[in-house]
Amino acid sequence: MNGARYDIPLPDVHEDYSHLPEFLGDVGPTHATGFGHAPVPFSEIGAWSRETGLDLTSFEVQALHDMSAHYASVANRPDAECPTALGDDTRAAIDEAAFATWDALFAEDEHA
Repeated sequence: MNGARYDIPLPDVHEDYSHLPEFLGDVGPTHATGFGHAPVPFSEIGAWSRETGLDLTSFEVQALHDMSAHYASVANRPDAECPTALGDDTRAAIDEAAFATWDALFAEDEHA
């Protein structure tokens, strides 16, 4: 999917949720606005879920939104390069910072 298409390394997450980074790549990872990156709205996640025939749990929907929010916050840092000028190194740095946050999010499996 998108992660494989762009050779983006996926973070280590609990095996029960290992599909979520790939899903985020398919649905986002962010929503474009006139003022930078924003989290993918719940409405977009819901529409994507319906159109793909995936029956996501409320936890999965919230996790996708949270992951998108973390990705957007890294991409919107004041020292981040202009999104239209992102090179592979910059994209990799954003991915690495976002994945570190996701790793922390999934470090403890609260829903097992």
